[in-house]
Amino acid sequence: MALTWDDIVDPVVLFADSGNMLGHMWWVGDPSLALEMVEGFFDVAHAYDGLARPLRLVQDGDGFTFELVSSEPREAEMRARVYSYYRRFARNQAQEPPDVSDVREFLYAVADDHVDE
Repeated sequence: MALTWDDIVDPVVLFADSGNMLGHMWWVGDPSLALEMVEGFFDVAHAYDGLARPLRLVQDGDGFTFELVSSEPREAEMRARVYSYYRRFARNQAQEPPDVSDVREFLYAVADDHVDE
């Protein structure tokens, strides 16, 4: 069975890869809202759904949509990107990502953490 938009599990985490936004991370609870951000604010280098499955941004008419690249989670890769974000941007260098084992709960905990850049 092919993966569709309906298979994407919230939340979505996006990582920018251009200009002064290089390495920045955005967490979005609703995948459709993430698409609105993409159109106006930044280019996406990496994106994952709430199960750490990689997403690909694709052109869809005048806008964009996400496609699941794989049904296999890439949790270690996604967590490494989150940890890199904290190391690079947290003003309080002691701040670390939440210690939560469940990937979806981890992403929600990261969203609640409010990294002060």
